[in-house]
Amino acid sequence: MQFTGRQLFVYYRVNEAQLCAARCAIQAAQQSLRVSTAGLVAKLLERPDPAPDGRRTLMETYALPGRDVDTELQQRIEATMIEASWRWIDGERHVEVFIDSPCAS
Repeated sequence: MQFTGRQLFVYYRVNEAQLCAARCAIQAAQQSLRVSTAGLVAKLLERPDPAPDGRRTLMETYALPGRDVDTELQQRIEATMIEASWRWIDGERHVEVFIDSPCAS
């Protein structure tokens, strides 16, 4: 799958004791976004080891093959995911937007 446009990355920390519940809620919300947005690739990633304070870092990723995750879709993703995850997040949600960086030769 080729991702060439604007992609969304969101990361935050969750207490270890709440990790399983958080994963389930987040993945269910991502599935609803995939159903309502044709072609959306949504993933939930996790750092393999907890932080020194015992929290886990999770990262949500969103991309559309051959298209941008535009600001309208980004707003819908953020609203859906904040609703699904707010009770488990310990700290802030950090939202980053990246684009492909092709070599110009």
